[in-house]
Amino acid sequence: MAGAGNSIGRRVHTFKEHRWPLRALAAVIFARALAMAVDAHGGETSSATVVIVVLIGISLLLPVALLVWDHARGVHVYEEGIKSVGANSSVFIAWPAIKAFEIGPRPFGTLAVFAVRSDGTREPLGDTTRWPYQRKSVERVRDELERYLGQSRDRAASAIIHH
Repeated sequence: MAGAGNSIGRRVHTFKEHRWPLRALAAVIFARALAMAVDAHGGETSSATVVIVVLIGISLLLPVALLVWDHARGVHVYEEGIKSVGANSSVFIAWPAIKAFEIGPRPFGTLAVFAVRSDGTREPLGDTTRWPYQRKSVERVRDELERYLGQSRDRAASAIIHH
């Protein structure tokens, strides 16, 4: 994936409006761990205090890790293609391998944006799965990705013409 950092535009973050619960959870965990840290040290030092401080430190890392993971999720647009980052995996698909983007069903009655490959296989895109009542949001993501796909095809056609 050489040069994937050369973005053709802004990175596409999908559904930021639906990420607030995760961020709120991270803030609550952080605040609770911080409160435990303040209460844990009663002026005495013992092996139990050391264990408590270590556990609190780990508790403080959990919300930070959640926020870093949350920031990485989504569909990222690059000059060479898209990188779909889901909860468990990520996949890079080059623009020439993409025929179209479409909305399709997912488990439990949800919808998601799929990248349709040139061979007809479909790849669900990370962090685009939503309930049917959120279809407009899913359509906005699909439309934006279609626009980037069109730009990629225009660049490829222009490169052929200039050679």
